[in-house]
Amino acid sequence: MPYCPKCDMEFVEGITVCTDCGGPLVDKDVWFAEKETREAAERAEREERLRKLQEQMEEEGEAQEKAPELVTITRKGARTMNTLFVPAREHAEDLRSSRTAFLAVGGGACIAAALLWAGVVNLPMAGASKVIFQTAITALGLSFLFIGWKTQGSIAEALKKADSEEKRTADVLDWFRKNWTAEKIDEKLLAEDPTLEGADLDFKRSAYISDLLITGQDLPDQSYADYLADKIYQELYSE
Repeated sequence: MPYCPKCDMEFVEGITVCTDCGGPLVDKDVWFAEKETREAAERAEREERLRKLQEQMEEEGEAQEKAPELVTITRKGARTMNTLFVPAREHAEDLRSSRTAFLAVGGGACIAAALLWAGVVNLPMAGASKVIFQTAITALGLSFLFIGWKTQGSIAEALKKADSEEKRTADVLDWFRKNWTAEKIDEKLLAEDPTLEGADLDFKRSAYISDLLITGQDLPDQSYADYLADKIYQELYSE
């Protein structure tokens, strides 16, 4: 079934472009299968990172509970924050807009179809061509109305997820504020590399915050961790 991963919407067969965002549609089953594969790979990467961290701690004789403070940034090159994460509340608002658009277009098409079938509006065509056109308008209108109605269920799920997500976000941010400050983060990073400055220091700060969130709060989604890390970075280092 055609599916838009950005808008989280399904479409009838034959449609290839999302009517809301204009993006190309994908096969829903294939997309979710690939998503599960990506998430499994990310989990495996995090587990491997934690395993190596634990081995390092054991070798150095440090306590297990100090893991968040001992994370070492070893990535090379510039770090780009993952912008794929969309807060559930924002997603729900996007779905509301889509629902309104589908209902408006579907309702308009159905009204036009009713006028055509009643003979109130006459088309410059006759016979089979006229019937086919009117049938197509009717089917299009009903399809859009159905999609708009079905989107309501997705909106309810997104709103429920938003409440849980926002509570989780508040808890994670409170935990971070209680345990870390800008000065403490910079102290750790500069102790590892006193030459850090400018863009390199900004990169290390961002990566370090993200790793602290993943290891300290066991966040399962890298994009969510990067989203929170960006919020924390702006809070700590914005002038």
